[in-house]
This record gives sequence, structure tokens and C-alpha cells, in this order.
Amino acid sequence: MRRRLGGIALGLILCGVGRVEAQEVPRVEVFAGYSYARLAEAISSHGWTVSMAGNVNSWFGIAADVSGHYRSDLSLYSYTVGPRFALRDTVTAFTHFLFGGARLGDGGALSAFGMVFGGGVDVPLKERFTLRLLQADYLFTRFGGETQNNARLSVGIVFTFGRH
Repeated sequence: MRRRLGGIALGLILCGVGRVEAQEVPRVEVFAGYSYARLAEAISSHGWTVSMAGNVNSWFGIAADVSGHYRSDLSLYSYTVGPRFALRDTVTAFTHFLFGGARLGDGGALSAFGMVFGGGVDVPLKERFTLRLLQADYLFTRFGGETQNNARLSVGIVFTFGRH
């Protein structure tokens, strides 16, 4: 039910905005924020996410993402890079497909392949600041030959630099 209400709300936001004809696109966007992850075997963890996207044009860019999540004696770090696609209007909706690695445990006890697939919605606050209303991601990791299917939600502030 929550998922359905969230989808309806997002649809209303995206459909209810007018088209912006001559919108300037930031060359670089830097995000920093809080992140919640639901790790394998229903482990809840809290942490942070930092990402940077370089926009080639209004709809395509390259993004790099680093995150850390913690719970008692468990820590998970991910570091990924890949393409990002955006639909820019009064708000910006984006999706990304990022590939890289993950590290489990402090001191790098285990390293593995990692992927992040997802997207989010950014709402402008000021000329150089944007609110990342929500970023929802599927975080795939593979440690010790076993696949972990994780979910990650992030919110925070996006700082923008330069204009196209």
C-alpha cells in the first residue's frame, strides 16, 4: 500500500509540473546525505551516501557513488560508477546504473563486486542547492560466492556547479 501511495504521489509531482523551455543544466552535481539500507537477512543499517555526477547534456551524465552503512559490528561500503539519465523539468527525476565494488567489515575484511540500480527526485531550493527528496536503489553485492540483494534509501542536499 505504501509503495502504491508513493508511486501515485511521484506521478502527480511529475505530471503536475510545467515544462521549462530554456533551463540551464548544471555541469556538476555533488550529493551528500543520510542513507538507510536493508541488507541481506533483513538487517537494518544507517549510514551515508556521497555521489558526484558530471552532466554531458540535459539528459545524460556520468555518476560516481560511494556509501557506508553500519550496524553494531557490521559495516558495508560500496563504490560504483556508471551512466545517469535525467528528465529535467521543474523537478529532476533521474535513474542510474552503477557498477563497481563493495567492502564488508572494517579494514576491508571482504571485497566483492557491487552494483547500484535506481533513481530519485531532486527539487530545486536555490540557484546552487537542490533537495534530494528521495533516492531509492537496489544494491547488489556478491560476497563469498553468495548474492546479497539489498535496498537503499537516501535523502540529502545536492550542490550544483557550472552551467551548460
